[in-house]
Amino acid sequence: MSYETVIQQIQETPEQYLEAISFYIEFINYRNRKAETEKSANTKKRRLEILAGLQKFRGRLPDDFDADKELAEAREQKYS
Repeated sequence: MSYETVIQQIQETPEQYLEAISFYIEFINYRNRKAETEKSANTKKRRLEILAGLQKFRGRLPDDFDADKELAEAREQKYS
């Protein structure tokens, strides 16, 4: 059903039913906002889980670890 059809049907709806339609539209808006909030919460929860997983490896590198040297070696292996 197209938006135009919906608008036409709402325009043709008797005044006594408009309150019910308005309530239903508010319900749809509430449900959409709730879904967005839940999605945002799930995204935040997932990011926190990833961060916790990364933090497990914190402090496991040797004291003489040279990140720049390791990166240079990795690039050399990959691109040679």
